[in-house]
Amino acid sequence: MHPSNLYNKINSISDKGQKIVAALYLVTNHLSDTEPMKVALRSQALELHNPTSDRSIVVALLSNTLKSASMAKIITEHNVAILVRELTTFAETVSDTLSLASFFVQTPATMSRTNAMSYKQQMAVSIERQGTVNSNKNQDKNKRQEQILSFINGRKSAVIKDISSLFPDVSEKTIQRELGTLVEAGKITKRGSKRWSIYMAI
Repeated sequence: MHPSNLYNKINSISDKGQKIVAALYLVTNHLSDTEPMKVALRSQALELHNPTSDRSIVVALLSNTLKSASMAKIITEHNVAILVRELTTFAETVSDTLSLASFFVQTPATMSRTNAMSYKQQMAVSIERQGTVNSNKNQDKNKRQEQILSFINGRKSAVIKDISSLFPDVSEKTIQRELGTLVEAGKITKRGSKRWSIYMAI
């Protein structure tokens, strides 16, 4: 998944979490402020916004509390069924997305309220860094292809071992891919196959 798509997905999850929290507040509005179930549901709901909380555990707690509230006739079965369904979907989406996000950013185990960046800010920074890394890789790739082309043009022909010796830190497979790109672009020609190929200037 492209980093920008991942960022959009996380924004969408955040919006979904906000709607679930709002719904939980609405269905508990009629309860007294001293009602323990109201306090429990609202405090658990707010944990959905905590970037350091395990959302799968929070969702499980909320679902169990909602089912208890339904059995106690505090919240209607219909509302509880809708909320539990939405919470389950939310938990599954978060789990899938965060497993992808781990390739781009590591969420700290603990965060202070005053100096820690929000999860969205961390993702934005990570995506920007990933873009820079990709840009640098492309620059290295283009530079390497130019060097390979110059080398082959200077010698009129070369085999992969000759070319690989120019780049001791690059694998032979990577060099083969670069040569394949140059052949496809019509900048050089190839005779033979695999490791016995000869690459010739045009």
